[in-house]
Amino acid sequence: MKISECFGWLMDIINMFGNKGGFDLISKRLQEMEDLDAGQMTALFVPIAHCAKYMTKNIVSNLFHSSIEKAILYIVNLEEKDLKGKRIKYCYQLLEAVRTICEIFWPDEVQNILSIHLDLIIKMLKTPHFSARMVALKELGIIIGNSEKQSSSVIESDYIQDWMTSKAVLSLALEGNLDQVQYTDRMKQLVEFLGPKLKEEELTKIWNLCDKTSPHVVDNIHRIMIAAATRFNPRQFDHLLKLIRKSWEFGNDRLREKLLSLIGKIGQDSRYGRTTEKMLDVLWELARVPSLPPHLVHLAIDEHLRILNESVIREQLRKSYIIRCVEDIKRSPAVYLPLKQLHHLTKSVSRGSSSYSKSEK
Repeated sequence: MKISECFGWLMDIINMFGNKGGFDLISKRLQEMEDLDAGQMTALFVPIAHCAKYMTKNIVSNLFHSSIEKAILYIVNLEEKDLKGKRIKYCYQLLEAVRTICEIFWPDEVQNILSIHLDLIIKMLKTPHFSARMVALKELGIIIGNSEKQSSSVIESDYIQDWMTSKAVLSLALEGNLDQVQYTDRMKQLVEFLGPKLKEEELTKIWNLCDKTSPHVVDNIHRIMIAAATRFNPRQFDHLLKLIRKSWEFGNDRLREKLLSLIGKIGQDSRYGRTTEKMLDVLWELARVPSLPPHLVHLAIDEHLRILNESVIREQLRKSYIIRCVEDIKRSPAVYLPLKQLHHLTKSVSRGSSSYSKSEK
């Protein structure tokens, strides 16, 4: 069936708009591109992009091809001083509109527009302007989100991951405003997306940003790690644990509180049973560090219990740690901690669970 038969009324409206000189007026305005900013160009190109598949190539080529080339050149020639203000976000919408038109009439140009699109993200991340960096992270987040939907019209996830790695996008983003919650919220999506492809050096670099910085920044970096850890492989988890132990060794009590909370949240969110067990073991071990202040001991026990309560094999793990508490009581004269932990563990055993029986009480 011909497209005109499927969308007859729509074709009639487009033809009427053309017969009344509408496309000629848009083309004329676009020829005055020196007077237009990205927002104004976007407002003119977006309607063309929406109806491009209903138009003929010779009409589009005669009226808009030169304007499309100028629009692309406008984006390429943007300088740092131009990457300010809220209207900078229209640059991506302009590129999207131009790409849609080119997909239909000049498909050989699409890859070049894609490269320009990604280069603009890099350029914005390199600027000192907070608004530009936020817009770049938001756009990259949109690209990542679309790629994960596996739509045929978007960039593939593997391509984006390889591009981010080759261009050190994560390192560029980490040079930004980590003291801003909205900025680190955007960062979480990047780190989580890279997931198992994150190298140990990159994890170390992110972690080292906690050194000699404000508690607020430490909290934000921990939030990034918690989000990313849901996709870590066992090797990455082991490396993260090394980093946590090192910080614990040289940290003060305030930092240790944050580390215990971090371990607890990662353990609760973990998708791997073995990782959950590792986090439980770390908390078990840290709670028994000699001379640890009581409030940190209690926090370690609380986080340990929270992980157990979230685990899919909670009953099995509870029994295992109950046995370990009993063994601690038998062999150590210092029985306060294992007794306290045993008390918490036994209280958490649900009488309604299928694994509970009177003989196990």
